[in-house]
Amino acid sequence: MTHAQTIAPDSRLASRYFTSFEDSLLEFTTALTEFSKQVRCWKEEGASSKLPRSYQPFQRLIDAGMIVSRKVLDDKGPPRGQADNMVAATDLFLTFQGEPEDIFEWMETNQPHFDLLVEAMLNWPAKEDAPDEIELVLEVGAFTLHNTIESEGGQLDQIKQLLVKVERHLGQLASVVVGLTEVVTGDVMLVSTLSCSDTAAWYNAGEDKLYIRPVRSTGLDHIQALIHELGHRYWQNQMSDAHKRAWNDYHATLVYGEVPEYEVPIPEVGQEVVITVPIEGDGEDAQFPTVERIVGDRIYIEGGRYLTRRQFDDYYQEAAALSMFPSSLAGSSRSQPDGPEVHFCEALAFKAIGQLTPTAMAQFDEVFRS
Repeated sequence: MTHAQTIAPDSRLASRYFTSFEDSLLEFTTALTEFSKQVRCWKEEGASSKLPRSYQPFQRLIDAGMIVSRKVLDDKGPPRGQADNMVAATDLFLTFQGEPEDIFEWMETNQPHFDLLVEAMLNWPAKEDAPDEIELVLEVGAFTLHNTIESEGGQLDQIKQLLVKVERHLGQLASVVVGLTEVVTGDVMLVSTLSCSDTAAWYNAGEDKLYIRPVRSTGLDHIQALIHELGHRYWQNQMSDAHKRAWNDYHATLVYGEVPEYEVPIPEVGQEVVITVPIEGDGEDAQFPTVERIVGDRIYIEGGRYLTRRQFDDYYQEAAALSMFPSSLAGSSRSQPDGPEVHFCEALAFKAIGQLTPTAMAQFDEVFRS
């Protein structure tokens, strides 16, 4: 998902990614030295361990760390046994979520990570010169797979199979989706984690690279996830303005059109509430409790809590609206600024694996006939 991930430099840092190794390392070591000196002063003065809000020297360190981490992952071959340490050091910056609660502890804990990044930039060999006991860069069909975590054996074979299947699935759509084969290529970075634990793949538009993490199988869910991300690459780089307008028009008909008819089954006393909706008053969710009594518009469950008929109606109305889209992700994003793009990516993925409904498939094909 393009969307909410911080695994690589954002657009604000994208241009700086292309600076030289020497300049990137100098910027990182300078930022680290200056910030470390300030932290030591605070500690000696007995100051608070809480970082001042939006403290610029710290932000410069994080920004510089992101650039250096990406260069290490992209270009350096870790010595044998250092892959896990490299991932831990780079993840410190690439999955950074916010200012630490205790800056003294954060600096002390992460000093080994800082040292490793400097060591990697200075002394580790380039990927192409690294020892070849483990394949670090592999050509898999039209993709170039960067094995940054030194995966091997069955785990690496699964990733290779995944890429082969994705290329085959999208190749079958090339006659419908103009220019689709142009995005089935390029760098794929195999990393240990992404910033969202349930994310299998992510497209970084700033670098035009795909990131994937190890999977337990090459089932349709993982194929669908990677095709979705390639859909973002297609939308942003290859899809014509005419086809985008046609897709936006189709998307708008679903967002603003009539919701399909739906029923609102209200459970009776003694039956379970079979939907999860917010409970009036405490903001919690109902976890399928039993209905104890019904008084007017209120359906009471244990603990004196209740749901209203309006909540049930809203729930089933939303479910009906979501049913018009290929997935809950596409439906729940429908009114967001990137709603049409997310909808397209999900439709492309479901069409590729043969799970798009006949109606949606006909509309998809119609867009590309325009």
